[in-house]
Amino acid sequence: PFVACVPNYGSSSSWYGYYYGSDVTDNYWTYMYLDRSVYLPRDTINVWGIIKPRNGADGSNEGVLELICYNWYSPESDGASVLASQNITLSPDGTFTGSLKISNYNPGSYSVRVRIGDKVMLSHYLQITDYTKPVYTIDVVPDRKYMFAWETVNFDITSSFFEGTPASGMKLDYSVMQSYSDAKHGVLTSDSKGKSSLSVNPEKTAVGWRPETLYFTVTNSEAEEQQVRETQHIYVFPRDTMIEVESKTENGKGTITFTTSKIDISGLISKGSGYPAEDDYRGKSVDIPVTAKLYERYYVKVKTGYYYDHINKVRRDTYEYNEAKRLISEYRFTTVNGKYEIQYDSDRDKHYTVEISATDSAGRSINETVYIYNWDSYDPYNTNAYVLSQSGVFKQYKTGETVTAEVRYNKDEPFAGANRRYLFVRMRNGIVDYTVSENAVYNFPFESS
Repeated sequence: PFVACVPNYGSSSSWYGYYYGSDVTDNYWTYMYLDRSVYLPRDTINVWGIIKPRNGADGSNEGVLELICYNWYSPESDGASVLASQNITLSPDGTFTGSLKISNYNPGSYSVRVRIGDKVMLSHYLQITDYTKPVYTIDVVPDRKYMFAWETVNFDITSSFFEGTPASGMKLDYSVMQSYSDAKHGVLTSDSKGKSSLSVNPEKTAVGWRPETLYFTVTNSEAEEQQVRETQHIYVFPRDTMIEVESKTENGKGTITFTTSKIDISGLISKGSGYPAEDDYRGKSVDIPVTAKLYERYYVKVKTGYYYDHINKVRRDTYEYNEAKRLISEYRFTTVNGKYEIQYDSDRDKHYTVEISATDSAGRSINETVYIYNWDSYDPYNTNAYVLSQSGVFKQYKTGETVTAEVRYNKDEPFAGANRRYLFVRMRNGIVDYTVSENAVYNFPFESS
């Protein structure tokens, strides 16, 4: 019989910053705070944290705080060298404090951890390095964070000594780079008040409508003990119209939906958030002419040679697989209320590409390539194709609510095949209960116990 294991959880450990062992996170509330992340070779590391059993029972009141060399491949290796340690006492509510003196250790990566008995409860990554406070500070303020490619962004730069005195006559190197294209460089000189400025016009080489990132970086030109660097990110929209494409395949029929909208960045300017999502700047629907070319993509097997199979004593051919594509159809249409839909016969053994061309309101060309993957081509006996869907893996529930989960195939498709039985196992520090069912949907009340 075919068996697929479908968990609804991911890895329970993170090797960067903190360490969480699965049995520790299942049974304890844990947290550790360091007073900083980078230390000098003769500093003291001050630590505060909490280790408290989740079930409310009394925990151990004794532990050991340790400083170890950090191992990138196995942060909690039993063979880690302990460089400094301190016995700590945990309060009745599980909190603790401690300090570890750094004894002129070499610059590098280290880790502070708490051990109770032989079990490592948690750890925190840190660095030890010889650093020097910079002589100067550089502050760069743009007059906008979001813009269209035909606009201008102005940068105001303030250079000062570390204590706040203006750094007059300071030479500054700057670079402007847009979406990892070749950078443009130059030199600025601050005035008597430490001020300088620059106006930048973005590159206009983009062929699509999606925003690009403009990087503006300023550093001190002349040699100092410490280089000072300040970078600002500006998000540049090369077009004022967006074309979004969604696709689905069902029962051998592929459907592609086109949505055309104006790009409205007024909300982005007021929010001042980071890299924008489509929902943040999708404006009113707009009807525009669109050309879409649909290609099928497949692989052609080409013989490259052969090898001798010593076990079975036969000669076997070797192959390489080259991607090929063929134009299926070319569609010319105008969206209606910002929408248009096309359908095509989908082959489960092939994937597809749509090449889209249109223009925005000013006649600037929009060219997009969208890849359509035929998920029906998955092997139904591929365990990776099954998921336990909860409409969001990390959905949270309140006590008394009903938890609903469904075993689905190919991401979001209910499994349509027959002769399936499901063993649902509910676990919390061991098996709570289990149910065997022919129904792919599983429900249970979320209880505090």
